[in-house]
Amino acid sequence: VGICPQVPAGFTPLPGCTDPASANYGNYQHLDGPVMCWIPAFRFRLGNAADPGFATYGANTIRIVPVSQHPDEATANADGFYLHRAFVNAGAVQPGFFRDKFDCSNNAGIASSKPLAMPLVSGPTTGQVGFNTLTGAPANAYYGAIKAARTRGAKFFPESIFMADALCRLTE
Repeated sequence: VGICPQVPAGFTPLPGCTDPASANYGNYQHLDGPVMCWIPAFRFRLGNAADPGFATYGANTIRIVPVSQHPDEATANADGFYLHRAFVNAGAVQPGFFRDKFDCSNNAGIASSKPLAMPLVSGPTTGQVGFNTLTGAPANAYYGAIKAARTRGAKFFPESIFMADALCRLTE
């Protein structure tokens, strides 16, 4: 996580947001209560012999660097690094993205990232909470996740496969 370069309307930095030693580092709260983390854009390279871990991990070696490490994409590419696809939207490079810190739950009809709450699911069974419990009754199906996310606002959407992959790269 990191610090959002320009906090959008409706978001408030949590106490400790700018302190790398804080549990709230890079954490922001949306006006209806959900907690979100800022994931700053990064470049990475895989299986490069120049990386220190290559002797041990070979093709599985991964190195991640902040975008600021290279003056431009061409220089980064020449070094074997490339910008992760999670940071490109409609052909435009993005400085990062927000991701819910907790699983979304029903917060008075809105899909919200709240700690210690029953998470929403697309195919609920007994004791689980489905998308259809939200405002507008989104379908209890995978495609219902889009309408469920939009209960928080028009700019909200389910995590893309690219975002999920970026987070996986960071946790390897």
